Amino acid sequence: MEVFIKKLEDLNLFLTKKNDGLILRGSKGKLNKDEIQKIKENNYIVNFIRDNKKDLIKFLDKKKLLPSFYKLSPLQEGMLFHGLYDEDSKAYVVQLIVDFPKGLNIDYLKSSWDYVLRNHSILRSAFFHKELSIPVQCVYNKITLPFSELDYSSYSLSEQEDKISSFLESDSKKGFVFDEVPLMRVTLIKIGSASYTMILTHHHILLDGWSMSIIIEEFLQAYEVFSKGFAPSERQEDLYEDYIKYIASKDVYLEEKFWKKYLHELEAPSLLPFSEITSSRNKTDGDFAELSLVIDFEFTNRIRNYAQKNHLTVNTLTQGVWAILLSKYTGDENIVYGVTVSGRPVELENSDKKVGLYINTLPLYSRLTGDKFVSEWLLSLQSDHTACRDHQYTYLSKIQTLSGLQGDLFDSIMVFENYPVSKVLSEENDVLEANNITSKEQTNYLLTITISLGKELIIDFSYNSTLLANETIVMIQRHFKTVLDQLIDSQDRKISEIKILTPKEEHQLLKVFNDTQVEYPKDKTVIDLFEEQVKNNPEHIA
Repeated sequence: MEVFIKKLEDLNLFLTKKNDGLILRGSKGKLNKDEIQKIKENNYIVNFIRDNKKDLIKFLDKKKLLPSFYKLSPLQEGMLFHGLYDEDSKAYVVQLIVDFPKGLNIDYLKSSWDYVLRNHSILRSAFFHKELSIPVQCVYNKITLPFSELDYSSYSLSEQEDKISSFLESDSKKGFVFDEVPLMRVTLIKIGSASYTMILTHHHILLDGWSMSIIIEEFLQAYEVFSKGFAPSERQEDLYEDYIKYIASKDVYLEEKFWKKYLHELEAPSLLPFSEITSSRNKTDGDFAELSLVIDFEFTNRIRNYAQKNHLTVNTLTQGVWAILLSKYTGDENIVYGVTVSGRPVELENSDKKVGLYINTLPLYSRLTGDKFVSEWLLSLQSDHTACRDHQYTYLSKIQTLSGLQGDLFDSIMVFENYPVSKVLSEENDVLEANNITSKEQTNYLLTITISLGKELIIDFSYNSTLLANETIVMIQRHFKTVLDQLIDSQDRKISEIKILTPKEEHQLLKVFNDTQVEYPKDKTVIDLFEEQVKNNPEHIA
């Protein structure tokens, strides 16, 4: 059996068990034409599977009990590096906080999370980096999710808030050990006679935001089934390994050729000038803080209408705002900053239903020539970003090397969130009513701008407060809103006509700071005044 399975793998074919049957899959999930042709050319494959079905199922079941090993995705490697660089850091430790005001059944909750873990291999994965020349992830067949309970119900509301805040801080600092499973845990805090707060803590190396909405939906559905006295139906296991195989199938030469050409005009990194240039600006050193800019419902609709009218996405529009600001701040027409891409290939079967870290961080480059009209430039920015997504499986460290520039290309990234975890929780409330849904996380970058589009446009600025002053972020927020306002104006301006200063800042710069008029003696010359100073202060430097 083992020899047969190995022969299949050499042909990039994979045999998996589904219910009581067997399915042949290709490197990207569903069999393509070339893989079907391989099966036809090797006609022993189908015959062997038909004649040895029971033994193959038994072998696969046995194999499933053993851990499997495979490489990391590009962003996983980056997160592992930052986690090992500073083991006490809170970077990439994600906390999802949810209130259940009408209570819950703790046994059903535990069973529901166990069910979710069985369905997704990534949730049972550890990461080994010491024993081998390259890091690998190891998937375990069965693990127990750490679960703890706290009772704060006897405290006043303000005391509860303080204690929960204190717990979140200590829980975040606790972090995770990469080679110990699982890299997630659940804490349930009783805050009333029936009400609870649930805190799901995990390392970002396991999941992206889209995956989080999938597992939360799955958790709620399982809870509902358990509450009715049944067990949820078993699902075919979601294997993150399929994605790693897909990445391995990409043409490395074509990827590198694209990124070299894309960044060939970039002459210098785009680093924010508001803090000292240090080697730690993109590390996890320092404290992090967050400020939010909330765009009201009416203005958000204007943004949507402008984007639709000009065949743009709201993502592109906000990317354009930050590109303009970065160009003004650095004084450079050529700018680059980080953006996250979904990483879910359409060729991978059911990629939108899979759980894992599929996103990647890529550089977004743009040249802001002043004579270009904003609408024309935004369309080219969108087109370039689309081209980047066709080559989104390259390691950021590799792209930085291909750019020919030393050190980090950027210290700011933009994340556009289109995965409504809060929406899933608020809709799936037949049994569990959820509210006060928040998520806490920090990256390793000096500044992370997260865009969330709902009824209102929310722009979160997460920053290293040890290196960036709060006043600087408040200023950036003002400038972001000012530029956004001009971009969606009915008048199509040239890039050079976009102002970043508010009217108050402009008045202060042009009038207040330049108010240098002083009274001076009309009957004396400069020489007379100089001689006076010599007489009064003979020992001073002129």
